[in-house]
Amino acid sequence: MYNSVKPDTIDVEKKALNTMKVNSQHQVKIGKPSEDVPVVPSVLHEFYANLKFFEEDKVYVRGREVEISPSIISKYYRVLFLANNEIELLETRNFKGVNVDYIILYLTEGKGEWEREVYTNLPISFNPILFTTLDKIWLHFLRMKVCPTSSSRIVNPFQDILLTAILQRKQIFIGTWIYKFMLRCVIRDDTGVFFPHLITDLCRAARVPIDPLKPFRQPTTHMITSSIYQKFKVIQQEQRT
Repeated sequence: MYNSVKPDTIDVEKKALNTMKVNSQHQVKIGKPSEDVPVVPSVLHEFYANLKFFEEDKVYVRGREVEISPSIISKYYRVLFLANNEIELLETRNFKGVNVDYIILYLTEGKGEWEREVYTNLPISFNPILFTTLDKIWLHFLRMKVCPTSSSRIVNPFQDILLTAILQRKQIFIGTWIYKFMLRCVIRDDTGVFFPHLITDLCRAARVPIDPLKPFRQPTTHMITSSIYQKFKVIQQEQRT
């Protein structure tokens, strides 16, 4: 039994009837009610509402303590976790510790620049039109499997940082990245419920009462379109020779 008292949080129970449209493997967005649209359990809403008040890697959901940390996420996905990696010290709001100007110059060969917030001058997004074919292939993979996004026309700083690390073959541990991404979404009040399967399973492990869940729709599009895939095969063959 848990003796901790659940903190006062936003009333999320009223959102239990909201239906969601699956936007990608990891992101679900609010849509109009429909009989053929799967329903997301209210515990997901409550988890993200309470994530703003989390402490010591614990989030309170319906009176239960749900543990959430980079190491726990890595264990869930059965991937290696090490404390020291490229984004361990990355500040989720202003990206301190990372040279974002160098990253955009690296990805665009000095031809691109960030769109920035007016008052803070922080980087917001970038149009990937100047990316090379190989960059676009990796970006497409990240968007489908790691970095949920609602737009294919812009790239946010988090995606660019991860893409640069991959292209430079640096160490990036997925548990740390997902953890940072979730915190960033809460801080910026992004719309959507991210990583629903991960959160649902962590809540189950903590014995949180969960509403019945209808199956999520399976993606109907290929991860990499045929045209991009053919370009990738050409690059792969050139590297081998």
